[in-house]
Amino acid sequence: MKWTLRPWTCGASICVAAFLWAALTASVGSAQAPTPTPSEVLTDDIVTQVLGMDKDQLKVPEVAAGDADAQTKAENIGKLRTAFADAITAFRAGNADVARAKFEEARKIDSSLSPAPVYLARLCFAVNDEKLVKVGRQFLDQAVDKDPASPEAYMIFGNLALLEGRLADAELHFTRAAELANLPSAPEWTAKQKETFLKNVYGGRVSICEQRQNWSRGLSEVDAWLALDGKDPAALYRKARITFLQDPKSAKNLAEARIGFDEAYKFAADALKGKDELPSVPPTELALIELQTATGNIDKARDEIKLIDSKSAEFTSDKNKKEGSRVYSTLSQWYLGQGEFEKATEYANKATAIDKDSPALKQLTAVLYYFANNYDKAEADFTAMHQDAPQDFFAANYLALTLIEAKGADGKPDPVKQAKAVQVAELSARLNPKSPVALATLAWCYFNTGKLGEAAQIFAAFEQQQNMEISADTAFYMAKTYAALPSAQFPQALGRAKQLLENVVKTGGAFKYRKEAERLFEGMGGIVPPRAASTVPAVTPPPATTGSNEKKPAEKPADKPAATTPDGNN
Repeated sequence: MKWTLRPWTCGASICVAAFLWAALTASVGSAQAPTPTPSEVLTDDIVTQVLGMDKDQLKVPEVAAGDADAQTKAENIGKLRTAFADAITAFRAGNADVARAKFEEARKIDSSLSPAPVYLARLCFAVNDEKLVKVGRQFLDQAVDKDPASPEAYMIFGNLALLEGRLADAELHFTRAAELANLPSAPEWTAKQKETFLKNVYGGRVSICEQRQNWSRGLSEVDAWLALDGKDPAALYRKARITFLQDPKSAKNLAEARIGFDEAYKFAADALKGKDELPSVPPTELALIELQTATGNIDKARDEIKLIDSKSAEFTSDKNKKEGSRVYSTLSQWYLGQGEFEKATEYANKATAIDKDSPALKQLTAVLYYFANNYDKAEADFTAMHQDAPQDFFAANYLALTLIEAKGADGKPDPVKQAKAVQVAELSARLNPKSPVALATLAWCYFNTGKLGEAAQIFAAFEQQQNMEISADTAFYMAKTYAALPSAQFPQALGRAKQLLENVVKTGGAFKYRKEAERLFEGMGGIVPPRAASTVPAVTPPPATTGSNEKKPAEKPADKPAATTPDGNN
């Protein structure tokens, strides 16, 4: 059996898909609701992230009086909007045939659009479900078979292969996509649409080079990307990353990377033209914090934090509040990953002072209370979240974890709160029966309330799963459970507990029980090894472009409805 321990990450790619589908379902309503208008369906997120189109492609332009050509164009876009909205609504209702017909109707109006199966595949991938991912692949196969001159399906296949680590396959798909885009039979794209597509090809190729650690070829691919647009922030950002990764210890490479990140951020900010949006790439210091941490240079990452602290006036100014919130919340998560909960709370408070109404920051603050053992405040926050959204997994999971740790005035476990923890965890497990996180939380609640057999039974089922990913927290729960089993009845349990602890004490990321795990492991005769570096997922490489991006579909249901905080045991 293969076990994979992983540090906490925000799981952004998974969270995005879940969020987008939530937005999709919210916008189209239920089957019994009135038919939504195109404006209600075609939000910017749906157009760009789900359909893979430029956000302005389906917006009706203003038409000057007497301009017949512009009027015709506006009418056609209006028809496109109706067709796309009807297709999405039909898909939501489970009627793929109607959805396909509406997408085909749209393509008759605008021949530059993707084949209908490509859009159907995108919709499947936006729904974070294994079965629909498989259906999406079938739609892509149909697109390749029925419309072999269209390059979009190959682009998506390339991203799927990249996601699965099939780098040679990914390279073949991206190469074929580029070939088709440059043939006379290519879609009748505008120059901008073709440029955007080719940028995505280069973005995929760069990702392949990064995974292979082929830095010299990666730089060549980025330079080809920059030949299309020398001011592309994403390309400049990726070039700076690769420059650093060529030799993380080199002062020269660090200086060149810093210049590259500065340039990428400047162009990203300039592109906003006064819009109240965040630049598409993070500030230089955040990018370098992630890289220095990932390569084990924690002290140098702290030096970047000092640079941020020296710019506090910049990040707290009224005109830069969104960036300040991003910066300080990222630093809070960084300190959380290092196990420095007081510093994490300090920066979370700074972010909250800038953006006090942010739901994500409220979640982060509550998580920090939990990690810092401030259970009264954590309980109050998670109780409020759970009452507002009883079926929300994030709130329910953390509420159960918080209540099971609750102590009474005498310092002993509070039986009333622990009973409630079990109740919340059992309901969450029923609502999420395939979630290892929900089941691990339930088992931990059982363990803490003396139901050792029930906890062991859940974890025994985990042992039967192949290639199952478990977090450090889950492995710790398992180790504690196994260590408590009667040795005469379960002679191998203690050895398994030690094996689990040996892995968890060296894993990176936010791990609440690290010190206790180390003590237990040492008590079993183990020697605590150096632990892996923690990364900062909030500043991972941006997509190839800011429009018409190919989003990687999730291969399994997400356990993380919140994009900025871990799920306790996940």
